[in-house]
Amino acid sequence: MSPVVKVIAASLIWAGSWLAGRIVAQFSLPPLHAASWRFFFGALGLSVLLLVRREPWPRGRAWLWMAAMALTGIVLYNVCFFYGLRFIPAGRASLIVATNPSMLLLFSALLGERLTGRRMLAVAVAFSGAFLALTQGQFAAFFSGGLGFGDLVIGGCVLGWSLYTMAGRPAIALSTPVAATSYSTLLGTLIIWLLDAALSPPTPAGDWPLKLWLALAFLGVMGTSLAFLWYMDAVYALGPARAGAYLNLVPVFAVVMSAVFQGEPITVWTAAAAVLVPAGIWLMNS
Repeated sequence: MSPVVKVIAASLIWAGSWLAGRIVAQFSLPPLHAASWRFFFGALGLSVLLLVRREPWPRGRAWLWMAAMALTGIVLYNVCFFYGLRFIPAGRASLIVATNPSMLLLFSALLGERLTGRRMLAVAVAFSGAFLALTQGQFAAFFSGGLGFGDLVIGGCVLGWSLYTMAGRPAIALSTPVAATSYSTLLGTLIIWLLDAALSPPTPAGDWPLKLWLALAFLGVMGTSLAFLWYMDAVYALGPARAGAYLNLVPVFAVVMSAVFQGEPITVWTAAAAVLVPAGIWLMNS
């Protein structure tokens, strides 16, 4: 499977993760507790893959980069995301997270990748599509109240994911995509479980319904094990900026999934997004 197909598939899975996340949110789990179970399933899936593939044990500097991936993309991202949602609605948070490709382009430029006018236009066009998909024309509602504490916390997600992506490329170069993704996730999972044990109130899992377990399993196995691995494959093959441009597909896919599975209407804003996002990705990669 080509890197482009992998990153598109990862974006599709992450769009489905928003629907699974809504199911988890219905049960009001403590944020760190939800994250710890998600990454338990994710780490389990990646551990099986490590055993099946018989990946070589990473050495030397690879562990430093994988530790950076764990602290940024696993711990920082999820702590900021789950706690940020306590202060702002999920739609507003999604819009902030949608600035990830712009941040990745900036980081790539700082590390020596050429920042052209075409690339800047590509990011702007793709983000415009994501913006339309998320706001559905309700622009004033998204900008009301100014910049608050919750917005800054969710901004930590953007920083965390950008640093995770940038650290992923040297980690893979010094090991393999499977090893870098798996060991960084395992390390990040351990840290989240320790934080959860220290900060979250006890929540008995024995009486949780099957629907909740299935949502957590999807978030872990598909949204973590598979999607993280495919995304890192694309980052290594295409570069952070080009792979990151495909993340603009996530809100478009999410809106379409909401229409298919929850009966929400497909609007003119969604149709415009479905044109602008692929156009921006094409500009970035052509």
